[in-house]
Amino acid sequence: MIEHTTNITKGNILVADPILDELYFRRGVILVSDHNEDGTIGFVLNKEIDLRINDAIEDFGDIDFPVYLGGPVSKDNLYFVHTAGHLIKGSQPITDKLFFGGHFDTLKELILAGKIAENEVRFFLGYSGWAPGQLEEELKSESWFVGKIKKKYVFEPNKRLWHDALMDMGKDYAIIANFPDDPSMN
Repeated sequence: MIEHTTNITKGNILVADPILDELYFRRGVILVSDHNEDGTIGFVLNKEIDLRINDAIEDFGDIDFPVYLGGPVSKDNLYFVHTAGHLIKGSQPITDKLFFGGHFDTLKELILAGKIAENEVRFFLGYSGWAPGQLEEELKSESWFVGKIKKKYVFEPNKRLWHDALMDMGKDYAIIANFPDDPSMN
């Protein structure tokens, strides 16, 4: 039996309930990058858009890293999650090996110098945000399943991430992972 929790910390993932049919979050997997008394911030991990970093930012040369839609808030701003917290001043830890933000020019220099590879950084336009208590209410209404982050969720492209994250959460989630995209077509 699936137990829904309202306990959340940064570094968790939120996996959308299959009936959640909101544009940004439908079958979404969200990395929670911050959660405190001021609210919650996260990034949708499985909504790649038709934009590359060298198209979004000038002077990025031939760096062709993908950009993802992080969520509906501040969609005109670029954000990033990475593994190089020890190299990028201002990085905020999500876990001991995963970081959010920091000095963008330093990140750019490290990428151009070949010191940060595509599988060590992910770029997002916008983010997902919840006011204090809002996410807890959504968890009580069972809109999300809470899981543990794995590095592969963030840095390995995966068109089946929603399914795979649920499968990784255990056998009780397998039936949800196999829930049809459109139940009326079943």
